[in-house]
Amino acid sequence: MENEQPDEWRTSTYDSKIPSDEAVRLRPAGDGKTIEVTGGTGEERHTLHFTRGEMLAFLQGAKAGEFDDLAEEPETTETDPTDQP
Repeated sequence: MENEQPDEWRTSTYDSKIPSDEAVRLRPAGDGKTIEVTGGTGEERHTLHFTRGEMLAFLQGAKAGEFDDLAEEPETTETDPTDQP
């Protein structure tokens, strides 16, 4: 299976709710041993490679909600303009 053409990129069905240039894409690498992960488009696109074990551990953590806080919008604190010195 080594050096075979990689499969097409896959995205989550939830990606339809965000701009396409923000989608995270995954596919098995051509070496048959690793998973490629990329995001962004064009010049900004970089590909990372993970072993199947690394991907499994990450997916289990994601399913358990261990990374949910990373997707939340940061809280903004509004300042009262009259509080200025």
